[in-house]
Amino acid sequence: MKSIPKAKKVKKVLKKHNDSRIDNYYWLRDDTRKNKAVLNYLKTERAYHDEWIKTQLNISNKYFKKLNGYIPVKDESLKIERDGFFYFSESLKKK
Repeated sequence: MKSIPKAKKVKKVLKKHNDSRIDNYYWLRDDTRKNKAVLNYLKTERAYHDEWIKTQLNISNKYFKKLNGYIPVKDESLKIERDGFFYFSESLKKK
């Protein structure tokens, strides 16, 4: 698996209302969506995410199949009578 992408830190001092703060990731702000450095970083981050999510899906599918095996093919709730009618729920296996 690829290593986690780390965004470089570029110190930027922001001043407003007689207060200043440092934002090391201000360089990632790109309202025009044309900054090559930002776009390249986002592509590497997305590639890492896609690779990571594949591993999670494999694990998730494995456990889903295992847990699904515990559910009976036909599952029926208890029947409850109200006003002369019986109410229940039933789950059938798809054909």
